[in-house]
Amino acid sequence: MKIYNEYKSEFIEIIRNYSEDYYYPSVNIEIKIKTGIIEAIIDSIWIERENIEAFIDSLKLLDESRKGRAILEGMSPERFKMELIGIDDSGHLGIGIRIEDENFSGTGYNNVIQTGFTTDSGLIPILISDLKSIITNH
Repeated sequence: MKIYNEYKSEFIEIIRNYSEDYYYPSVNIEIKIKTGIIEAIIDSIWIERENIEAFIDSLKLLDESRKGRAILEGMSPERFKMELIGIDDSGHLGIGIRIEDENFSGTGYNNVIQTGFTTDSGLIPILISDLKSIITNH
């Protein structure tokens, strides 16, 4: 699943690594981010399948109204958050992502990536389809 800005110069890509179905229904994903100043690969984020399903439901509402927001959080919400936001009355959307990981260097600073960009609202049905594949692909 790849979410581009309108010029296809920036993106957030989510790749399904594997899932845990028996003990705690969840999916492990890899995230690739490229913007004007950031290029990053985060190789492991766990998301509850229930959170992805709720995000899909929120995306459907956002697709209908182009108002509000749809939020996806990881199993550790402080570690991963991504949201699509209706940003104006014309139906334009923004996407924001925040990823944080502990840094045990003793400096008191964690590794944090936070960025966002505008994207095409026509992308929502594709995202819904891709997310359904992520949670059902075994």
